[in-house]
Amino acid sequence: KQWYQRRVRALHKISRIDNVVNVYDPHLWQYSSTVLVATVRLYVNARANEQRVISKAKDILIEHGFTECSIQVDKELFRKAIKSYGPSLLDSAEKYNLGVYSGNENILRIN
Repeated sequence: KQWYQRRVRALHKISRIDNVVNVYDPHLWQYSSTVLVATVRLYVNARANEQRVISKAKDILIEHGFTECSIQVDKELFRKAIKSYGPSLLDSAEKYNLGVYSGNENILRIN
């Protein structure tokens, strides 16, 4: 139960970072007794400073005991650029999970 709560709290705090629109595709696991691993994708709006968002997200993960972290940021402009190429590319990107998001709701799916 403690492990589950740690994961939920970390993801919730990350979702509240300024300019973060979605927390997407989180994978959080315990590799060994001393190593907790996190990979997270964040969708941010056009105003976001990606490096600042990554730094804050990493600080939150470390604060919650994660020792190995990988954070990917996809910016709103990327989604708009892909969408401009037409629906077939947008559909392919969504089908293959290439970081295209369809809504503004926070997604906190825990694997």
